[in-house]
Amino acid sequence: MRIAALLILLSLRLVCHAQEENWRTIPSVTDWIEEINNWPDSVYRQNKIEVRIDPVKDRHIAWQTMDVFDSILASSVKRTHITKHIVVYDIRFRWADLGSFNPIVIGNLHFEKPFEMYYLENSRFAFFNSVFDDIYQPRLMKTRFFLNHYHCKFKRINLNNPVAPTPIGFFNCQIESELHISAIDDTPSLRLENCDIPYLEVQNKVSSIYIDSCRFLIGVNLVRLNIETAIDIYNSELGSISIQGTELPSSNTYIPFSNLENKLALYWSSEVGDALNEFKKNPKTLDLDSMLSLFYWGRSDEELLRKEAFDQLIASYYKLLNIYKIRGESDSYNTAYIEMRNKMTARSLLLYERDPTFNRYFDYQINRFTRVFSDYGTRPAKAIVIFFQVVLAFSIFYFFFPSSWNTTNSRKLMGRLSYLGSYFKSNEGLSDLFEKETKDQYRDYEEFKSFMSTSEKELPVYFKWLSKPLYNASTSRFNLTRSVLKRTDILDGKWADLPAGRKATTSFLIGIYLFVYLIWVLIIRCLNAITLSLNAFSTLGFGEIPTRGLARYVTIVQGFVGWFLLSIFLVSLIGQILN
Repeated sequence: MRIAALLILLSLRLVCHAQEENWRTIPSVTDWIEEINNWPDSVYRQNKIEVRIDPVKDRHIAWQTMDVFDSILASSVKRTHITKHIVVYDIRFRWADLGSFNPIVIGNLHFEKPFEMYYLENSRFAFFNSVFDDIYQPRLMKTRFFLNHYHCKFKRINLNNPVAPTPIGFFNCQIESELHISAIDDTPSLRLENCDIPYLEVQNKVSSIYIDSCRFLIGVNLVRLNIETAIDIYNSELGSISIQGTELPSSNTYIPFSNLENKLALYWSSEVGDALNEFKKNPKTLDLDSMLSLFYWGRSDEELLRKEAFDQLIASYYKLLNIYKIRGESDSYNTAYIEMRNKMTARSLLLYERDPTFNRYFDYQINRFTRVFSDYGTRPAKAIVIFFQVVLAFSIFYFFFPSSWNTTNSRKLMGRLSYLGSYFKSNEGLSDLFEKETKDQYRDYEEFKSFMSTSEKELPVYFKWLSKPLYNASTSRFNLTRSVLKRTDILDGKWADLPAGRKATTSFLIGIYLFVYLIWVLIIRCLNAITLSLNAFSTLGFGEIPTRGLARYVTIVQGFVGWFLLSIFLVSLIGQILN
């Protein structure tokens, strides 16, 4: 048994040794580049090569850590040019005394032709400060921990089918046309930071996507994508974004709608594919407006009438709305919902114009009203502002119509002016005129006092206890008013008999009193009009409506308007609370 085990181990070692012998070793990256540039064919095609890192010969193009980036960027070291089309299968880079597990950074290179790399076997690998004049195409990668790119410039990138869940990163990079990522068997993760990428296309499935401070001139196309873990998009500028058929992780999706506002589209037609293919071949010919006009936005009349495309676009909005609702992102939810409903309102108007039935008209008007009133129920505070505007408008109307709540009317004003006229014409003071004006009311109090005095012995004692405080309380206002008028009386005799100076002073002071009185009357009338409007609007009920004529019917109309607006407001408020 032991002999059999030893034979198996020996066989495995011989097989592994034979496999290792199949790999050709190149002593340094510098030697590898020299071999490529001197290759007799136009295409450098190799497989199973191991490129060693020579710390001396490769000091300007290979590093083990990323701590040297700033110093290298600040230095004047020129990039090394590689002039051949490269196609390599099964390649790995190693430090002379370390394995492929350790980080390796290759940089300061300029690839003038396409670079195709299949089955990269480094666990941690990065390109730095390099230029790729043609397509950069790493495929079927075995990189398990990361394949990163720092401060690089690309024409076009095609990353396909890694055979390990490779984290792929681009940091401070510029891509002239497209970054395309597709995976079927394993799920890479994608990280983009501070990059300028005209067009990003991700297909099939990925583990996660993280995008921060990037610019996508054309847009981001997530093509029937299954995102397993998370997607985050921060502070990025997008020309458009399509999520048609994409599965977004509901609890781990963070895409503030401020990044997507008016950017959600469908890459719907074959014309889009043809235009994108042409752009990939020759990015310099890009006409951005023409390109974006080929996408489906749901804006024009022609687009709104394409039901299938419109339904797909609305489905994209609902996909985002469900995520915002689950995560409690109310601002993004409301903004996305308003944008979606605006498109639906525009379509309802178009359908009504083509088929003017009552139902279509009602649908359009309800959409239009809820948009104006509360932004489709997303902003109840906007409805409150409209409430006050409606109440104020009706208040202005009621101001000019009589109401039983208005105790000061034109007749009373004339009486007040007659009272002041009598004051100017007579030798009596204000207190005397006040006594005459209120003598009937004051007589009732005196008659009450006389009755209680003469009936004191014929009534229980508690009548006396109650009647005296009641009499004092009732007459105190009259006594106080009379006392104040007596002390503040500025007219001694008839106004016509006063000297000129005194006459002018008296006229001025009485005029101020009259002005203040008129202002007070206007304020009270305004308050009564607002109170009447609020009562009618809130449909609290009056018992008897305290107005007559046209205003009586206007209050009924306002009551219906108030009921309708309040109902919509309550629905909006409850919807926001539930959300």
